[in-house]
Amino acid sequence: SSDLPITAGKTVTASAADGLVVEADGALLKRALWNLVENAAKYGAPPIELSAARDGTAVALRVKDAGAGIAPDERERVFEPFYRGDKARTPGSGFGLGLTLARRVAEAHGGHITVDGATFTLRIPAEPRV
Repeated sequence: SSDLPITAGKTVTASAADGLVVEADGALLKRALWNLVENAAKYGAPPIELSAARDGTAVALRVKDAGAGIAPDERERVFEPFYRGDKARTPGSGFGLGLTLARRVAEAHGGHITVDGATFTLRIPAEPRV
């Protein structure tokens, strides 16, 4: 929500396809997504867009911003605890534990997380359509 200090003054939007169902720990999943939003707010550029869509047998939860994104050679390492990227693009103290936690939440749900540029995608198995 835009009334929180980290996202104050930044445009944050959310959209979801109809009929998406996952079996997940809601608090953990919310924390993982919030960590991705925090990351976008700190290191990216608005607008920050959250979306959810079916992706084959998974539900893809995406957090995208308009920043420069993560360089290809750093796309695995940003999920390591306290990884410090290129200081010119990621000023400050590094990524801390937020992305590491997001990856662990994805894996705990039988899924995974990837980053492509400024888009983080957390995929977790979808409940089968009835």
